[in-house]
Amino acid sequence: MAAQSLSLIFDDTTLGATYGGGSWSPSSLPSWYNGSCVYPGFAIGGNGTGTASLSFQGTSIAFFGNTAPVFTDSQILTVAIDGGTPYNTTYNDPSPQSYRQWYQSPTLAEGKHNISLSHIAGTALDFAVVTVGPNTPLAGTKVIVDNEDPSITYTGSWTRNTNLFVPGSLPHGLPYHNSTRQSVTAGDSFSFSFTGSSMSIYGIMSWEKLGSFGATFTLDGTPLSQTYTVTQSTPQFTGNSSDQANYLLYGFDFLQSGNHTLVVNVTSVTNSQAFIFDYLTYTPTFSSLATMPNLTGFASTSTSTGSSGKSQTAGATGAHSSSTSTSSASATSSSKASSPAGAIAGGVIGGLILLSVVAAFFYWYGKRSASQKIAPSTALPTNYASEPLAANMRQQTPGHASSPSNGNTISPFLDAGVTQYGLSSYVPTAAERKQGIQSERYSSTISGDRAMSDATTSASGDDLGSLARGRSADPAAGNVLPPSYDNIPGNSRAEYQQPLVPVRKS
Repeated sequence: MAAQSLSLIFDDTTLGATYGGGSWSPSSLPSWYNGSCVYPGFAIGGNGTGTASLSFQGTSIAFFGNTAPVFTDSQILTVAIDGGTPYNTTYNDPSPQSYRQWYQSPTLAEGKHNISLSHIAGTALDFAVVTVGPNTPLAGTKVIVDNEDPSITYTGSWTRNTNLFVPGSLPHGLPYHNSTRQSVTAGDSFSFSFTGSSMSIYGIMSWEKLGSFGATFTLDGTPLSQTYTVTQSTPQFTGNSSDQANYLLYGFDFLQSGNHTLVVNVTSVTNSQAFIFDYLTYTPTFSSLATMPNLTGFASTSTSTGSSGKSQTAGATGAHSSSTSTSSASATSSSKASSPAGAIAGGVIGGLILLSVVAAFFYWYGKRSASQKIAPSTALPTNYASEPLAANMRQQTPGHASSPSNGNTISPFLDAGVTQYGLSSYVPTAAERKQGIQSERYSSTISGDRAMSDATTSASGDDLGSLARGRSADPAAGNVLPPSYDNIPGNSRAEYQQPLVPVRKS
């Protein structure tokens, strides 16, 4: 059974909205979703009001961001939907300004709708969330899943928290859907299964609290570990920052399209820190809610057969509401009825395989005896230099491996080099050097180039095809210092692909 509801998140940069009333101002503070928002700064203080209009497909839409400061009638918003009669509403904010969901439309018939907002007196638009119907197209969209969604399975001593977050210099606010899940206990975990091609996990980071917390993000059985640390020299701590909402804990981009299972394990918590989980997003690869796969039971299967070799706590369903599993009685009966025929066929096939193995052995032995009569050659195969990348590897961002670290980089994959894949001990032979086939990457590794060997994220297993690249907003990864609020880049989620790994034929 398909999920009863599904929500899509649209950043202010992807809404396609038309803004009016004056020149709207952009903001690139890290506490915004994706590090950006827009607001009619000209309207603050009563100098006119802003307007915004856009189209969406679904059954409802909600807007999130900072409400307007208090002056005259700044808390009144005028809305018109599909050319209907405009109506006034308020932000329902008991203590403006604050960060919150400041508008929710009524439920509409599934389809395309137009919404116009006016009398916007300084309110910031960070992102919008659209609820879809069964047949709403999902191509090019991103699904958002709240921490309280029943498709997420928790294990351990997680606590539900509804407190306001306090950013410091910015207005206080509420997390997505007004709650978070928090853990201060190593061993706590949660799992989630989805069908898509990317995944990101968001939470709240407390910069005013000294200490650290660590977590392992296991996707399809391959774990990646990350530690988040706040010290007395952390710029946000020294700058009197407090809570940062929409904090990217970890992200996986360019996954292979298909079914995936994420398991997040809290590995350590020190001092007064905590792992605070708010929501996650993923890019769906199914076309509509009606065709969304039912992943009941998929999580336990995929984690038990993953490259880690260890079963993870799972049980999440792919439906983001209620779902129903189907009976497997008919499949069991069919298997039992066909077992005698299967045993006979298996015996015949096994005998043929055994004969093939014996024949292959004698063929190999004959070839080996003949080759021992020929003087051995030290030359490498001629196709070594032109060997293509392995199918499960992605092309590295040009120049990344040799680029030095800088203060604007926030990524656990900073300068990840080939030593991460066990190639640091490779030493080319004299013949290889003479033939000129030693790659630049091997050269950098052998010479001790720090940029090529400083891998700040650990991975176990070789199946990196579905991971491709990881992201994190953790400023304490490696020795990287984060940018201050004054010089944060417009998009605070720096991304790097996995390093190119040459393949040598045996």
